[in-house]
Amino acid sequence: MKTSKEYPATHSSDTAWFCVDLDGNVAVFDIEEDGPRPNDFEGQHCIADLMTECLPSHTEENIYDFPLTDVQIKPMLLPHIFDEDIWKDGYNFYWSETIIKLDMKQYDVLHKVLAHRSGSRPIEHKPGLAVCFSRKNGYFYLDMFNNREGVEELKKADAILEIYTAPFQFSPYEDDYEDEEKGTGAFSKPFNDYPFFLYHQDYGNNVHPAERVNNPVEPLRISQLPELLQAKAKKLHLHFRETPAIQLAEHLDIGAIWTVTYEYKGKYWKQLGSPRGGHLYYCAKNKEFMDSEEMEKAIASGEAVETNWNNY
Repeated sequence: MKTSKEYPATHSSDTAWFCVDLDGNVAVFDIEEDGPRPNDFEGQHCIADLMTECLPSHTEENIYDFPLTDVQIKPMLLPHIFDEDIWKDGYNFYWSETIIKLDMKQYDVLHKVLAHRSGSRPIEHKPGLAVCFSRKNGYFYLDMFNNREGVEELKKADAILEIYTAPFQFSPYEDDYEDEEKGTGAFSKPFNDYPFFLYHQDYGNNVHPAERVNNPVEPLRISQLPELLQAKAKKLHLHFRETPAIQLAEHLDIGAIWTVTYEYKGKYWKQLGSPRGGHLYYCAKNKEFMDSEEMEKAIASGEAVETNWNNY
């Protein structure tokens, strides 16, 4: 189905969140723009934030545990993309969004450089952030691009054994906003190798369901998430390994969705992609679906009238 309608031009509503299946496996749903998302979704996160910045912003030491197994962490250890370790105007992107292998004998040094100084205002001391993926092997996600003093302390102690580029720096996909028929774009290799299942729905493609774009060898388990994120993960009664496409409106309490809308029988019906092929018609206000065959006939006869997409 082609449409001449224009989709919103802004890109401020991309959202991503964790879901868990019946096997306890974790998936991330990366929904662009105004696609379906849970009504009780808190905040807004891009996919790269989920394992790092969506954690609480302040703790005593700014180190969070997000344990990964050896199999899960290995594909994330990518060659470092910055050749030069240069500070300019207080910033150094060599130390932005990296994964390091820390000499765990020097853990106290990392703790020291990340700790908040008592009595100092955040603007005076920006310690950075660390997420520990493996205390056994010393793998930490580290973002210290504006903490030169801390970086120098780590260097002085020879605390960093290896440095890698975290895959969060890479765009997860190559978007094609022009061809509505194309569906999900091509994902870059770093995101294909993430330890969680990844489902993606393109901007302007609400006529498609969310599509699974990877199949991790050893999926992230719900028990591996920090407790805060475990509590927020949405439960889906299915198995990710067996489910290549998902229409979230069939599983969660979904709010308004920006897509083609029809007025029929006094209600507004959103046209959504079915994971089984074809379309579904969903009334967000009443949380109900219309029989697809009936709706298609009503559209063909003119009984169902296309209306403003903003209509609830």
